[in-house]
Amino acid sequence: MAEMQNRASGRGSTPPGPLAAGPDAGGLRPGGRAKRDPLERPGARHRDHAEDPAPNRGGAQLFAIRPVAGPGTLTLRESREAWLRDRRRGQLSAETRESYRETSDEFLAVLGSDRFTDSLTVDDIDQYLDALDSPTRSHGPLSLATKGGRIGRVRAWLNWAWREGDLVTPLGQNLKPPPVPVTTPAPLPPDQLRAMLARVSLKYQTLLLVLLDTGLRVGDALRLRRTDLRQMQDGQPYFEVTISKTHSGGHSPISATTEKVLRRYLEREAPTLWKQAWGTRRQPDDGYIFFSTQRWGQPLNRRTVEKHFVQLKAKTGWTGKCSPHVLRHTAGNFAAEMGLNEVRIAQYLGHRTPVSYTHLTLPTI
Repeated sequence: MAEMQNRASGRGSTPPGPLAAGPDAGGLRPGGRAKRDPLERPGARHRDHAEDPAPNRGGAQLFAIRPVAGPGTLTLRESREAWLRDRRRGQLSAETRESYRETSDEFLAVLGSDRFTDSLTVDDIDQYLDALDSPTRSHGPLSLATKGGRIGRVRAWLNWAWREGDLVTPLGQNLKPPPVPVTTPAPLPPDQLRAMLARVSLKYQTLLLVLLDTGLRVGDALRLRRTDLRQMQDGQPYFEVTISKTHSGGHSPISATTEKVLRRYLEREAPTLWKQAWGTRRQPDDGYIFFSTQRWGQPLNRRTVEKHFVQLKAKTGWTGKCSPHVLRHTAGNFAAEMGLNEVRIAQYLGHRTPVSYTHLTLPTI
């Protein structure tokens, strides 16, 4: 009966962690958590890194998230790698995970990657913050938004290390990102959008129209698959989308014009691009709409799209900001022009909270 209840609640669907091996002499109880003193701070553990049993499957030892080490022997680099391998980060994309690694690499370069984690002090945190503000940085000074993002990622790592018991004090509380004024870039005017659509291939015309219709982030748009295109009962085409930032899903309607251009791209240009890149290999029925021609089974790289926008900006002579994300704000502005309130626009764009669009309204294209 208990087993059926566990399966119904979903607890039995996840693989056992390094600590989930039942009761033993080390004081572990079923459920995978070590016994704790009620007065002990959250995350503090004593010698459980070295005593974590390594689960086996088919005679092969499973990869443990944390290195097997005693207290005081976990270096900063080992702690960082354990943080990135945490199962709770399994849903991160490869690009996001790489940005986490690059950000923490700078922290390791300033303080030393071979230092023990429990040796960090508040002075070390101040040293890292001073390095971010240093005018002698090789790549120049950081903007407030970039600096806040880097501090936020390092803070998440240190908070994780505190909860795991690797840090003596909660040093992550001393890392506070600077306040960044919330600004939205001005939407692209219709003349600029027409000029962009006239100077790109059919594939990028399709991508531009999808971004304008759905308001998706470019990463979510690039992960759209052929099977995500559906039609409502009244014939309205829409995409079944997944919002990676909020881990939620929904429907994103598209116009009849965008659907027509999309089907033309899938029937004419996509097969040619596939044959040039992959030869006679069969294209999956549920493959990506905007597939990569360099990495098998992967969507088009976001960096490639951003570089294409830079070239497109130079070709059209546009002096304002022009990026895939600007199309998202342009879509939000069009929604405001159609009379949607802030709550509906937030639902349309996949925001957690309403966003104010105060730009001048634009006519539809």
